[in-house]
Amino acid sequence: MCQDSARDIRVLGLSLFGRRGASSRYRLYQYIPHLAKRGIRVDVRPLIGDSAYARLLGIRRTNRLVRPLLKLFLVVRSMLARLIHVLGAGPYDLVLIQKDVLPSAYLLILRIMGKKLIFDLDDALFEKHPTISPSLFSLDRLFFELRKRSLNRVLSQAAAVIVTAPYLARYVKKLNPQVHIITGPIDCASAGPVEVPAHSGVVVGWIGSPVTTRFVRDILGALREVQQRHEEVSFDMVGASEFCADGLDLRFLEWSDEEEAVLLSRFDIGIMPLSSDNWSKGKGGLKILQYFAMGIPVVCSPVGINAELVTDGETGFLARDSDEWVEKLSILVRDEELRRRMGEAGRRIVRTRYDLKNAVDRMEAIVREVVVSSRGTRA
Repeated sequence: MCQDSARDIRVLGLSLFGRRGASSRYRLYQYIPHLAKRGIRVDVRPLIGDSAYARLLGIRRTNRLVRPLLKLFLVVRSMLARLIHVLGAGPYDLVLIQKDVLPSAYLLILRIMGKKLIFDLDDALFEKHPTISPSLFSLDRLFFELRKRSLNRVLSQAAAVIVTAPYLARYVKKLNPQVHIITGPIDCASAGPVEVPAHSGVVVGWIGSPVTTRFVRDILGALREVQQRHEEVSFDMVGASEFCADGLDLRFLEWSDEEEAVLLSRFDIGIMPLSSDNWSKGKGGLKILQYFAMGIPVVCSPVGINAELVTDGETGFLARDSDEWVEKLSILVRDEELRRRMGEAGRRIVRTRYDLKNAVDRMEAIVREVVVSSRGTRA
């Protein structure tokens, strides 16, 4: 190893969220202690910290007249804070941006400062979100178009781009050939089922955020049919926004980092429904990997990377329509031994292909390569 590559490296991490955001937690924060042992120090500055994240989740409960003013205040404050973060990038060897699409002016500042960038992308931000209004003049549509332009700029400017799925990699390669796919990852040394009180029946579970709850609502008809066929079934929704659940034995549970393993350990079956749109094709399959790490069999939509992660009939089932959701869930509800075998197979897959320890090796190599090339350029 050359002398430059052996030096300690300082990285400024600009994350979209704090630890409460799953993408930032898995794609950046969990690397920090492991990279520190290898001489790579990462200082993270979130755009939306944990307290602001909590306020954003609760914004729907505020008065409708106050809501846009509160949202505007949070956005302005976050962008001013981000400007300070960008201006403070001077002492760092590189800037690692996790999903935060910086305005062009901020990118220009980093370029003037001579900072090399690594960008981490775990969602198809270049595709319209399924909830975006089709109206030509809607604010959501305007925001999307501006964000896509800024995203393309940062992807083009980055010294390396890390993505979670092949669908994302295909898009990025049109703008930048330096693309690396790191799916997940999952810390298998700490992830795994924990002892929880015994429960009767079969728990079908989902974990996610209020934004992705809509995918569960899309299959409510199938879930109600499963409930009618199997009275022993109940449903746990972790981190979901509440919705009308008539006809379902369903619990809405608040997510927390400390309780995540306990909440997942109650699941007998994990689900990951998605719609078949371009935005969903860019999802990284994190829910599936979380289920696998806990030894939980899955039923999921065969969209994007889901069809690659799940081997139908071995680690779980793929469900293409409502009838298949009912059929596949019913099979697992009836067969405890099949659930056990599939869960064990999924856990082996995570340990072999998606373990954090392997991802740390790759992340270290990417960071050092970018830093060495940067120092060589300055020399």
